[in-house]
Parts: sequence; structure tokens; C-alpha cells
Amino acid sequence: MLRIIADFVNYKEEKHIKALIALPKVDGYSRQAQFDALLLVLRNYSTVQKVGAMIGNNSSTNDTLAQANEAYLLKEEGLKWEASFWQTWYMGHIINLAVQAFLFHNVINIKELESYNKIEKRGEQLSRKEEVA
Repeated sequence: MLRIIADFVNYKEEKHIKALIALPKVDGYSRQAQFDALLLVLRNYSTVQKVGAMIGNNSSTNDTLAQANEAYLLKEEGLKWEASFWQTWYMGHIINLAVQAFLFHNVINIKELESYNKIEKRGEQLSRKEEVA
């Protein structure tokens, strides 16, 4: 699933609004699959040319999604949107990683923790037995 959130200002009411606008199912983590899902939503809302920042966790798939957006906007829309400038990482995810490192220091070794991250990046889930073991 790719969570797509719009974050904007309603100038009439002088209100900041943040809304979940789509939660499309994406088959895998490929750059193209994610971008196709994002582009469809942006087209439905007529906001293809209005993309500001892209915020995601520190998965490399989010890097490639931002790069796909950059390439598309330049080629198809004639707009310069720099992924290296407009992509940022979700601070909550970074804080979560830091807290896990602190909490699990000397409890779980780094290789085991990294293996969970690899499983998560592949979009797989551990069974309850594997989590406990």
C-alpha cells in the first residue's frame, strides 16, 4: 500500500489541511509500480504539476520513487523538480529507528536487526513463530 497524503493551506479559511487522499495497493516495491500508483492519484486530483515535497521512510524505494517523479516531470511536463532537494525522510521513522537502537542495545545483535529491515523492504512479513524465535 502506498499512503498518499495531501498537505496544503486553504487560503479562504486560513487553515492548514492534511488529508489522506489515496491508499492504493502496489504490487511490490518497484520504482515503476509505486510511481504508476502515485501518478494515477495525482492525475485524478489534477495535481501532477503541484507536487511539493515527497516524504517517506529511509527505504531506497522511496529514493527511486522521487527520482521517477523528477524524470517524469521534466520529460512529460517540462518542469524541473529536483528529487535531491524535494525529497525528505519522515522524522518519526528516524526517531523510531534511534529508539529501537537504544532499547535493544545488547538485546538483539545488529545483524538480526538488519535482517528485519531487509524483510520489511522486500514487503514480506514474518509469521508469529518467526517473530518469537
